[in-house]
Amino acid sequence: MPHGDKTGEGANDLEQKKSRHIFGPVPSRRLGLSLGVDLVPFKTCTFDCIYCQLGRTTHKTIKRTEYVPVGDILDDLKQTLGGPLEPDYITLSGSGEPTLHSGLGDIIEGIRAVSALPRRGKPVGSRSSTFSQPEDDF
Repeated sequence: MPHGDKTGEGANDLEQKKSRHIFGPVPSRRLGLSLGVDLVPFKTCTFDCIYCQLGRTTHKTIKRTEYVPVGDILDDLKQTLGGPLEPDYITLSGSGEPTLHSGLGDIIEGIRAVSALPRRGKPVGSRSSTFSQPEDDF
């Protein structure tokens, strides 16, 4: 991890900036310090998994749409980056299935444009249930 061990004692005390679409940074054993980007409303998902840490799905769908304007997400991200705790990764996950956001490609490109993080990839916390849909639907 480039910034040392952030998963040890005191990691739960990390200061979190308030944002509608950005959460963290949070410690991750696998990724180091991860800044989360939430792309869909709470529990908007393609599944209703009994093991989901967020509970039952309240909006089950396979329809892609721009749940949150891409510009709003990128504006929140710009305001959050550059704080006292720089993340090792930016993770697209949160309250539901991130691939349901129709602007996912634009969001990833926008993250690359505003982030100084290496281009080693942006983790997407996904069940990948929408990846088989044609690109026109994406």
